[in-house]
Amino acid sequence: INAEYMGVDISDDTFNKKVRNGQLAQFNFILICGREEAQNGTVNVRTRDNKQHGQKQLKECIEWLSKIRADYDGNF
Repeated sequence: INAEYMGVDISDDTFNKKVRNGQLAQFNFILICGREEAQNGTVNVRTRDNKQHGQKQLKECIEWLSKIRADYDGNF
């Protein structure tokens, strides 16, 4: 995964505010890692349209995002 297009919110904002900021910034994917996810080695995945994909193991999530990127042909 190319980290050039990633951002991390380490501000003191509330969890909901951080998610909202990600939505307003129009990130295609918002990966949420709270205390529970950190303990389980997972991330909670949301997409730009606010669809929740649930928790994915970190390795599974990287593979999923890599496949999406590899399959992307640049056409809208």
